[in-house]
Amino acid sequence: MFMPSDAVQVRVTGSVGTIVLNRPDHGNALTRAMIRQLHDAFDDLYGERRVRAIVLAGSGEAFCRGLDLAEMQATRDLPEAESQWGVDASELSDLLIRMLEITKPTIAAAHGAIQGAGAALVAAADIAVAADDAVLQLPETR
Repeated sequence: MFMPSDAVQVRVTGSVGTIVLNRPDHGNALTRAMIRQLHDAFDDLYGERRVRAIVLAGSGEAFCRGLDLAEMQATRDLPEAESQWGVDASELSDLLIRMLEITKPTIAAAHGAIQGAGAALVAAADIAVAADDAVLQLPETR
């Protein structure tokens, strides 16, 4: 079940469920906790009978700048860092698979910077609507 948080906000208006990434001061970069919260939010909205479509949006100037690399770097010297990165990849993969499995339409309302894992969120949505200022980037491929 989704637990309300400042970083991932959920609301239902009529028949539309909306999930908002709300870390604008960090470009809505995904923390480990946010990935789990997103999974729970999609599950809850999928199970909500009155919700017929799910919109994913980002607050501030960016949709999502990918994973929170500062969080990952902060744990890089721990003995379990390598296994944690495997867990991180698995949890992100589980979220994306969940988005693809949901039979209700999912819509990514993308704007500003859309990088890395943010691009994956857009790709996993059934419909992507991009604002004029949207810039899709996969910087890790450099």
